[in-house]
Amino acid sequence: MSLLDDTFNNSCITDINFSLEGYNYYNTGKEVQLASPLPVLPPADLTTIIETSPSSEISTSGHFTKNSIKTGIQQICATIIIDMIYAYPRMMTRRETLPPFMHPYSPVTDNNDDQNKLPEHLANCMGIAQLFAARSDDTCSFVWATIRAEIRGFKNRMHAFNKYDMLSALQASLLYLIIRVVEQRPQAAEDDFEMLAIYDDVCTRAIQLTTRSIHQAGDRKSDLCWKDWIYMESIRRVACVWYILGLVFHTRTGRPCYVSDHYRDISLPCTKNEWEAKTEAQWRKEHNISCSTATLHTFGDLMDAHQNLPDVQSSEKLNVWNVGIDHLGMVLNLAVRIV
Repeated sequence: MSLLDDTFNNSCITDINFSLEGYNYYNTGKEVQLASPLPVLPPADLTTIIETSPSSEISTSGHFTKNSIKTGIQQICATIIIDMIYAYPRMMTRRETLPPFMHPYSPVTDNNDDQNKLPEHLANCMGIAQLFAARSDDTCSFVWATIRAEIRGFKNRMHAFNKYDMLSALQASLLYLIIRVVEQRPQAAEDDFEMLAIYDDVCTRAIQLTTRSIHQAGDRKSDLCWKDWIYMESIRRVACVWYILGLVFHTRTGRPCYVSDHYRDISLPCTKNEWEAKTEAQWRKEHNISCSTATLHTFGDLMDAHQNLPDVQSSEKLNVWNVGIDHLGMVLNLAVRIV
């Protein structure tokens, strides 16, 4: 599957922008309103934030809990997706098992070829995930104080970040929101609101730097390097996860959830072999194979292939897709059933 054909042109800018930018969750009514045509709303169970203004009220996780199984294929698929997402904080505890929207060789700068160390924000996120995994009633408040300090640091320093710093801040912020989804202990609603507000700021700034980077790169498809590919593929994967969380939120709560008319254009993630390559040479080999065999490129392609079964051509396209998918691809197969 080729995700790079349009990596450095205007269509890619559109794809990234509709996937990430412009989240506006602030709303005085009970229905979620989004200011721009984007695919998702805040995915975590932050109903206190949606229904009221920030206050000292306590909000607890509920709609993302795993013991609320209902009838129907959509609820079953949503439950399986929740089970898979619940593993993300635990996956974050080791570099070898990072969540599928974080690459173990994420770049740090344009000029630094050393990708043997995680970016600072992801390294800090790993430490926090380890604390979260080992939390107790005595240490839980410390874990959340640490998370709040980290995301406030993103807000205060983001305009000094390069595009790689911003990407890792975006990834870490998403993981902290997922931790909030997983956490069953009560939290102040105003803290939830702050997390979402900062994530909004981080998304906006990440898009600004991503768009600028695409314009500066120009038409460089032929000599795209591994570092550039990791950056763009990571953006695509963040968009996929955010969209999936929005679908699950809507399915489990039944609350109105705006979905962009462009959600079919979300780029599918790369193959497992491309994503897990440990060297540029290995990645390029797998990437070339993927480019020559790709049959599905967007979420709309995946939806059509599933809906057209048992058509022989659709079945063959799905076979090629399923041969190469990783954890995120499996989740997207389930997400098709709840759109």
